[in-house]
Amino acid sequence: MVFDLLPRENPANVIGQLFQAKGEGGADEKLLHEEAAYLTTAQESGFLVFPRPKGGWTPGEYKVKIHLGEKVTDASQIGTIRFNIVP
Repeated sequence: MVFDLLPRENPANVIGQLFQAKGEGGADEKLLHEEAAYLTTAQESGFLVFPRPKGGWTPGEYKVKIHLGEKVTDASQIGTIRFNIVP
């Protein structure tokens, strides 16, 4: 996953959490993987790599919650990317 950040005065930690949505409308979700990247002040973009799950990607709804900071909190979430894996 490739992302851009607005210019900032301090280095930043970006944390991505990959979830598989379950239930009606993705009401329940299962954390599959968490990945982090450190960006210096000169870097305005970066990427996170999520490994392929054992047995491959199961068709269905997924989402990546993007957090900015040292740890994941409700206040650190800056975005969500949703996507579908189709057979």
